[in-house]
Amino acid sequence: LGGYRSGRPIGAFARAFQTLDTETSDATGFDTTQAWLGLRWKPLAETNLVLEGSRMVAVGDYARNDWMVRAAWSADKGSDLRVDRNSWPMWRVYADLAHIIDDSQTVALIDARAGRSFRVTERGVLSPYAVIRADYDDSLANSEAVGAGVGLSWRQWYRETRYSAPSSYIDLSLEYRARLSGDDRAEGLFATLSFSY
Repeated sequence: LGGYRSGRPIGAFARAFQTLDTETSDATGFDTTQAWLGLRWKPLAETNLVLEGSRMVAVGDYARNDWMVRAAWSADKGSDLRVDRNSWPMWRVYADLAHIIDDSQTVALIDARAGRSFRVTERGVLSPYAVIRADYDDSLANSEAVGAGVGLSWRQWYRETRYSAPSSYIDLSLEYRARLSGDDRAEGLFATLSFSY
């Protein structure tokens, strides 16, 4: 909304999540689909801090209608496509804090990873990395979970023009993390598919 705004953009968004599989008897599939509609604002031009307010929309039977406020921060190096090199070091730190209003639930996470990226095809990048992740959810009996392990991601870049480099990507990552402390949810095999347009 309103363009780039000197590095302080405001944008509308929609997103949805779904639980595909679980080792417990909890619900999976369409019944777990949770959607959000909201606004995001990046108040600082030089820092990747994003503030968000959204309406949670229950799509599946096990989702909910509520309000959420959220702050997310990240920093990284080596995450862009390099055409001048075949490999380069990469790292990323991401932190997220959210509060769900009506249910009075607070969730947080911090995820840090470091590794090396290899340009395997003209627009495809493979990145093995080490990862550590901690999360917190005050609605759970064991609210904290910390795990560490290794991961592998494939990022396919696209949407380039004759005059500009690719500006969008699809990213698939697979991780195995061992539990360091807290709840057993810190351990296991994790897959993430993300789209950045």
